[in-house]
Amino acid sequence: MDAEALLQLTPELLAKALIHRHERLIEELPEAIKQHQDDLDFAKPQAESARSQRDILNTQVASLKSERNTCTSRAGELRIEAAAQREKLLEEGKLRNPDPKWAREKLDADLKQLEFDLETQAGDHKREYKILRQMRDLQAEHEMWVEKNAAKVPELKEYFNVQQEMRKLYDQAQKAHQTMLELVDENLELHNTFVEKEEKRRIAASRYSHSTRSLDISKAAIDGWNNRLSKGFDDLLTDQNRVAEGGMSSIAIRRNKKRDEEAAKSASAASAKVKGKAGKSNRPRKSKKEENPSKPLKNDQADNASTSADVDPMGEEE
Repeated sequence: MDAEALLQLTPELLAKALIHRHERLIEELPEAIKQHQDDLDFAKPQAESARSQRDILNTQVASLKSERNTCTSRAGELRIEAAAQREKLLEEGKLRNPDPKWAREKLDADLKQLEFDLETQAGDHKREYKILRQMRDLQAEHEMWVEKNAAKVPELKEYFNVQQEMRKLYDQAQKAHQTMLELVDENLELHNTFVEKEEKRRIAASRYSHSTRSLDISKAAIDGWNNRLSKGFDDLLTDQNRVAEGGMSSIAIRRNKKRDEEAAKSASAASAKVKGKAGKSNRPRKSKKEENPSKPLKNDQADNASTSADVDPMGEEE
């Protein structure tokens, strides 16, 4: 239908056509709403289950990471304690300096460097696992030396116990990290599953919300147009009747009103400008003598000279 044909339709006919359209929607929407509700009921528990599984695994990964960090931190404290015990044994002469390969200084330096690398350098979980394994191997290697000398020096027993505790801590840290590595891939898979399920839930919820809102809008539209049919359209056809009688359209009225307002503003601005110039031109001008009273004018000097010439030196006029 072109614009000309559409303009020939009466308001009553258009209103009835709109009512019919909304009535058709009211007949069709309930079935669509039920289908969207079923889709939402199916997608929502799946998304919630996927979220729960992912969050549980995230908690496990965080717990394992905390366990690993706690073990390495405690092992570092024991290393400082073992170094102090070793210095004391050396001062008392109960411990000979070991072979340079097994030197405690080298072990401490190596462990400190590995701990520093673990905490500061970015890397994946496999690289962190490699560092932890190196720390454990270094500790085990040094423990073998301590164990050989413990039988010779009874005072080394406490020192040996500290070394064993450090080794257990590094072993525990490595196991926690290895378990965490196994969970990382599974966690990624669970997260991707959750994202997929959540997207389906979101789409189903959006469709259900849109369809229920459309049903409410159609019901309100039917009530509104029925009410308009009962009241009539005279108040809505004021502009049309004015144009039909030769008057201006509402657009033309707004355009003329805007034009008049702009013209009034321009006239007001021009009037204010003219008044300003007139006030400035009527302002009294000062004489040169008033502007500079300390400097006498030439005419005053000439008058004074003339008066002096007409007066007799004895005070009598000629």
